Amino acid sequence: MEELFLSNNSHPFSQVEFTPSPANLTAAVLLSPSCVLGIPGNVAVLVLLFRKLEQNNYTHLLMLNLAICDVLCLITLPVWIVDTLRQWDLNYELCKVISFLDFWGLFANIFTITLMSIQRFVKVLHRHSWSKIGKKGERALLLGVWAGSCLMTWPSVASYGRMKDGRFVCSRPPQMEGHALTATVLELFLAFLVPFSVMTTFYICLYRKVRETALSSNKRTSQLIWRIIITFIVLWVPHQIVGTVGIVGALLRTSQPDVTYKLEHFTEKAKLVHVFPLFSAVIDPFLYAFSFRKIWPRNGENEDVLQATNV
Repeated sequence: MEELFLSNNSHPFSQVEFTPSPANLTAAVLLSPSCVLGIPGNVAVLVLLFRKLEQNNYTHLLMLNLAICDVLCLITLPVWIVDTLRQWDLNYELCKVISFLDFWGLFANIFTITLMSIQRFVKVLHRHSWSKIGKKGERALLLGVWAGSCLMTWPSVASYGRMKDGRFVCSRPPQMEGHALTATVLELFLAFLVPFSVMTTFYICLYRKVRETALSSNKRTSQLIWRIIITFIVLWVPHQIVGTVGIVGALLRTSQPDVTYKLEHFTEKAKLVHVFPLFSAVIDPFLYAFSFRKIWPRNGENEDVLQATNV
């Protein structure tokens, strides 16, 4: 997403008068409310979860993990907003650190939501199978989410940082090659196609099974399922389309350089869509955490029934 943000080369703020481009102004307008709403919202989620966290409820632990992922993404937004409007100096080291936190939070967010879909399916329809995993197994899955997202982060971070017009720019080169091409391909498959296929398959299968039971009269299942899927599609598909266009351009660079030039020009003009995935960190509290009353058992209600009706 940092393609939008350019950095000066030597001073904390540029000594030359700087006028943000329309794309940068638009990005700042979009990111500022995300920062103002997202950080307090997710902090509130963390406080509520810590207060109400039940040690034996893995769903609550996943929601806590999701909020931590979102905070990790959002805490870097003030840096990017200032850089967008005033061309703040992001040197090589700071560029790598900020990019690492952004990608780590985003990938951990995706993998956590994917794990939630698997956990819901197995917990509701194959409860005894999930119980065999045990506490150590559940902790190992969460550790795997963070370790896997960390490994996914390194190729993306390696692709950021380049020189442009004599100054350091914290972004990927428009010419998709080397680290940039590798990172984009990995993000397309491992951070979008595979997670989206898994969560869609498990949620749809769960929805169909629940419809066949006495719980089918409760419409909250289908509502939350489609909110999750639609949110993921709306926020990630535009980002991945631009990335796919870049991959196609790279593959055609030798045989059809004219086409490659046009595709690279398109990806440069469409770079605003790279901020869209960050909006998931703002929306997550409303999709998950503020549904607490539907997830925690009340008045002796059976927890498994509530989980089945509030996937």
